[in-house]
Amino acid sequence: MPSSVAARLAPSEPQAGPIVKLQAGAVRVRHQPPEAFHLSYAGDRPVMLFLFNAPRPTHGEGRGPKRAGSFALLRPGRPVEIHHPDPLEVLAVVYDDPALWPHEPEDAAEPDCGRVDPGVRTLAHELRRVVLREPAPDTGYVEALARSLLLRALQVERPELPSRSAGGISPFRLRRVLEHIDLRLAERITVPDLAAVAGMSRGHFTRVFEGAVGETPHRFVLTRRLEAARRMVEEGAADLATIAARTGFSSHAHLTTTFRQAFGVTPAEHRRREVLRRLPAS
Repeated sequence: MPSSVAARLAPSEPQAGPIVKLQAGAVRVRHQPPEAFHLSYAGDRPVMLFLFNAPRPTHGEGRGPKRAGSFALLRPGRPVEIHHPDPLEVLAVVYDDPALWPHEPEDAAEPDCGRVDPGVRTLAHELRRVVLREPAPDTGYVEALARSLLLRALQVERPELPSRSAGGISPFRLRRVLEHIDLRLAERITVPDLAAVAGMSRGHFTRVFEGAVGETPHRFVLTRRLEAARRMVEEGAADLATIAARTGFSSHAHLTTTFRQAFGVTPAEHRRREVLRRLPAS
């Protein structure tokens, strides 16, 4: 493993600070710094819990991860209460896409809530790093990490299940593609170029990329251009022609038309609204 990747994945000390929540496509991520943990789970959708530190062995009620580095999968249809008075650092991921969860027979055995797996641990630490340390976490990358986390946990808990991740795109390969896009927004970006960055054929890349981020490569690139343009419009430092050139739009008019279709206002109108919003209240 390259040293740069290893450094990114190295575990870090528990984080102090507020609870952090992030919506990323069909997943919701919640990081809790070390404090008492209480969860009333209604059993309406899959939830993944990962425990970064360990509670005292005599404390805690209900199912849930029990050891540092352990995880628990909370299953739909099985409500549960978890209460730990000890300070716990917990990563919770809620999956809103029911297709991610395999069918289970009604008499399926209760899961082992104290499992430890190096793959799950690596993905959980990377997800925590992105959510806590990156100033503007990439939601596509966060969702891909969260989906990979669930798939790996299911493989560990239920090895008899057929693997649904075979042929997909790894989180780190996806990250290289996203970085390539962000560094070249001013340039022409083609699907064959992105497939080459991922080391895949064009057709295979298009399928697995859409499966990971929920958009085709072409649509995703356009979304990134629009997000970058909106940030620059809000910052107010550049004129619209410059913003169009820096974000890969062919002209000021092209940017204006596409921006209005996406956000319901023109870039100029959006900038005026931002100026008014930032004025101090009288």
